[in-house]
Amino acid sequence: MKQSETTKNVTEKRSTKEKYDSYLDIIWTSLIFFVIIGTGFMMNPVFEFRKKLIENNSTYEFPKVTGLILSLFIFIVLSISQLLLCSLFKKTIVEKTLALKYVNAKDEKMEMLANIYRTKLSIHLYKASFYLLLSIYGFIVLKDYDFFPKSLLGKGQLENMFLKGYPQTFYFKRTYYFDLYYLMNLGYYFSDFACLLLNEKQSDFILMLLHHICTISLILFSYLSNFCQVGAVVLFLHMESDIFVHSTRYLLHTRFPAIFAEISGVILTINFIYMRIFVFGKIIYVIYYYITWEWGNIVWSLWLFLVFLFFMHIYWSYALLFKAYELLFKAKLFEDTANYNKTLNKKIDKEK
Repeated sequence: MKQSETTKNVTEKRSTKEKYDSYLDIIWTSLIFFVIIGTGFMMNPVFEFRKKLIENNSTYEFPKVTGLILSLFIFIVLSISQLLLCSLFKKTIVEKTLALKYVNAKDEKMEMLANIYRTKLSIHLYKASFYLLLSIYGFIVLKDYDFFPKSLLGKGQLENMFLKGYPQTFYFKRTYYFDLYYLMNLGYYFSDFACLLLNEKQSDFILMLLHHICTISLILFSYLSNFCQVGAVVLFLHMESDIFVHSTRYLLHTRFPAIFAEISGVILTINFIYMRIFVFGKIIYVIYYYITWEWGNIVWSLWLFLVFLFFMHIYWSYALLFKAYELLFKAKLFEDTANYNKTLNKKIDKEK
């Protein structure tokens, strides 16, 4: 009887939520369609832009198209390493730190949640570790460039990348390690995109799909057109802020004192808003201030991609502030209910 009532309540709530989510899905799906179409139209102009820059300065060593093969190799390596390391983390660190209420599951619900979090926490631990290592490497590579801003603990300012004007801005001195950093990010996003498609779909699947398509397009086109100064800074602030996203999600369901998760959540919220709104917003403003139509449609198109990502960051910042408020002042944690209901929904669907 109790299970029947629970199933009925879940079904009713699910029906209301699905109606709301369906409208959002239509909006995000439409945006994905337009982004994919826009990306397709950009391919030929990007290569034309690249060809023109090479002709203007034949002595400059432009990013090689064959370098993309390295990013595909990195994609394969990262995909395999994620599978292996997540499996290792799941059996070791996660098992030793998973919250005791899940380890000592007393009913079917807790057993279900325990299995869900063993998988999720291993992924969060892998991503937090990877983002930390890539951010350290990125900082070492970028810190001495005159365009790496003091707001990111660098020695320069964003404006320096544009002071030479067009087309000299595109002929900045790159190193092998700079290119490797760029291609490692591209390879990672290919890997994460594959995981997004192959793994269990989350509630924000379409939004994340849109974000990944935009990000991969930006990395690819900025690499081919050598607009890498902007791209490197954008990639760094994304990776750095994501460390706290996954460390917080990890701590929420471990046996560590709740204060650890709360502190991490506060750092995450402050860091995310600083990186993705303040620093990222400054990048968008500086590009708009310095470039003219002489720079070409490709540069403006890349700028519009950044603006679109910026609005997504505003949306996520609002969501973070709301969740931080609920966690700190109302002691609410929604993930248990959401994950249990999702599992229950699957059972309902199978019964139908």
